[in-house]
Amino acid sequence: MKKTLLYSFLLTAAAVLSPDCIRAADTADFASGIAEAKKENRDLLVYFTGSDWCAPAVKFKAGILDVGDVRKKLENAFVFTVIDNRADATPEAIDAGKIKNKALKFTPYNYPEIILVDPQGRVYAHIDCRFDAPKTPAAFLGKIENARAAKAKRDAAFAEAEKLSGPEKALALGRGLDALTPKIAGAYQAEIDAMKKADPEDKSGYVAKYTFNSNALVEFVFNSVTIKKTPDEVLPALAKLLANDKLTHDQKMTVRAAKAAFYREQNKTPEMLAALREVVAADPAHGIGKGAQGYLDFLE
Repeated sequence: MKKTLLYSFLLTAAAVLSPDCIRAADTADFASGIAEAKKENRDLLVYFTGSDWCAPAVKFKAGILDVGDVRKKLENAFVFTVIDNRADATPEAIDAGKIKNKALKFTPYNYPEIILVDPQGRVYAHIDCRFDAPKTPAAFLGKIENARAAKAKRDAAFAEAEKLSGPEKALALGRGLDALTPKIAGAYQAEIDAMKKADPEDKSGYVAKYTFNSNALVEFVFNSVTIKKTPDEVLPALAKLLANDKLTHDQKMTVRAAKAAFYREQNKTPEMLAALREVVAADPAHGIGKGAQGYLDFLE
């Protein structure tokens, strides 16, 4: 117990006493950071931490951020914002922080974590600094550069889309979103809306990819039974999704599982078993593939 208390005290002391904890040039909330980013036409780096309670954050700061000229390189390229969710923050400070960070519309996966934001307020990268943390300062800076390269691809594709119309515009927008991770790309609602408007029949295939909703797909499959939809109405819709080369592997695995579920609700056991085998054959190591194999084992 005494060792645990001593360790906690040392971590807190290291965070509070470090002279570089939050430098004078840092902003402490998203509203201030994005205002400065717009003013200087620079990207914003937002660092989520818990300096008085999060051991991984203390470790990342000491082993990566504060090593050599890492911070200097970051501050040369970005407006640096530290959102420090301290355990000793007052309720008033917490409420004020929620207001100032409301426009960010991003919830970190873990602490510590870094996200990169353009001057328009669009997140284009997140870096897990805990479970998938870079091991060295060089590896960390490499991830930053990779993120900036992805942003350059995004921007080039979006600029191309401005000159196009119809499915070609949707294709360019889709390529821009493909440069980002799925979670981040899914938040680009303006671009997704422009894609739908330009390509209402989804000839590009990207509308389906970026409006894909697993819950809606399940509802479609199960409601098709209650409202008496026939296989001739449901199966072509699922087949169209499976034929769409823009969908991700995870999305297609979900569609295959929906097909098996549809046959189950239709009481078509042979077809359901065949569909389950298709799921397993597509990827036996995938979570959905493992689930399908387990269900097959149970049935057979």
